[in-house]
Amino acid sequence: MSGQLNVGFLSNQNAHNRNSYSGALYFMLHSLEAHPGLNVSILGGYKPVKTGLRGRLFSGSKDQFRFDASEFEGLDVVIAPVASDLIGMFGHDIKPPIMLITDTTPSYLREFYPEEASVGEDSRENEAFKHVKRVVYSSQYMADRAKSEFSVLAEKTVTVAPLGVNLDVFPVSPSQKEPLSPLEMVFIGKNWARKGGDIALATLDELLARGVDARLKIIGPSLPKARAHSNVDVLGYIDKHRPNEVKIYEDTLRNAHILISPTRADCTPMVVAEANMFSCPVAITEVGGVGSLIKNCVNGEMLQVEDGPKEWADVIERMTVKNPDYDSLCLSSFEYARLRLSWEAWAQTIFENAYEVVSP
Repeated sequence: MSGQLNVGFLSNQNAHNRNSYSGALYFMLHSLEAHPGLNVSILGGYKPVKTGLRGRLFSGSKDQFRFDASEFEGLDVVIAPVASDLIGMFGHDIKPPIMLITDTTPSYLREFYPEEASVGEDSRENEAFKHVKRVVYSSQYMADRAKSEFSVLAEKTVTVAPLGVNLDVFPVSPSQKEPLSPLEMVFIGKNWARKGGDIALATLDELLARGVDARLKIIGPSLPKARAHSNVDVLGYIDKHRPNEVKIYEDTLRNAHILISPTRADCTPMVVAEANMFSCPVAITEVGGVGSLIKNCVNGEMLQVEDGPKEWADVIERMTVKNPDYDSLCLSSFEYARLRLSWEAWAQTIFENAYEVVSP
């Protein structure tokens, strides 16, 4: 591949704002801008947001998208993350080929994230697909599901690019872990029930009953029984826009021996890459797009939704305290994230897709 592509970045939220889609848009934009093969223009009239102390947004900083056909002139391709609504409305006026980037389907949202689903989303998604040249999902599971749900995709190219890590600096070297006694586990999730918090807590009790000296740190909300547990440390919600809290988050993963995530539903959880980048392997349920993030015995292991605390304790023991090659697992987790789950890797995959889209 040679030459530089002129690409437009189209989204219904301001990618300059680190709060947009939990930071994913911000890191997508900046990873594409850093790629030597891409010359990126952000579309929609968005401007850098104004912030005060600790990165807090000033009121009035949330600009609204506005469509201007002249912005698309001279572009080779339009990269559109989570922009089905805009493509559906304006796709017929966008001349360059469009690549839609997304991580789920409307039916999956309705099934597992009803609070995020909206009326008429299927028809909007279908209309958007008519105008795009290529659709890039964050997991093979979602790509396959979308193709089974939308017949229009039979005429489109559908590919996969796992998302990266929503942290500014990827460690330059693997984290050195302390001895496995006590076993330090971490659970991360905003939704205690959907993320399987009860199973994580019960797994801790199962390990303790087996004589394993184990601890559990919880990032996110929890129940009183978790906060009252003598072997549990509840850190609460962590704001990644506050440097002091980011340090707590990073230190927690750096010191953890394993991330336990008995999630009941997920698209492509970024916490996998975030744990791996700090050399922390992951035990996680095989749901949604998780299979595109985990390579068993390389950066973690997957369990099934029906597995209970006994099965989770079995896997965690096998990965950690009973694993003579635990240090090698930590190293391979770090390398897997660096090569496969970083925003740099994502941008390279998007560049390759964009190049194919514009090639005759």
